[in-house]
Amino acid sequence: MAGILFRVFFESVSDFLECLRLYFTPDIVIMLRGEWQESYWPHLKMLVYFGLSIGSGFMARYSLTHYFS
Repeated sequence: MAGILFRVFFESVSDFLECLRLYFTPDIVIMLRGEWQESYWPHLKMLVYFGLSIGSGFMARYSLTHYFS
């Protein structure tokens, strides 16, 4: 599911890496660099991407154990 969502959220691998860099950079550093406005959308994309990927993994895990146990 994460592979399918990757194509929906990111244009390329470099776009993903830039979003990842901004996601894990502390907010105070982003603010000092003057990238505060530019970091909002990539941060939101990464948060939703991680949430949906992990959430779909958990849903698949618990759904499969429910049906096959």
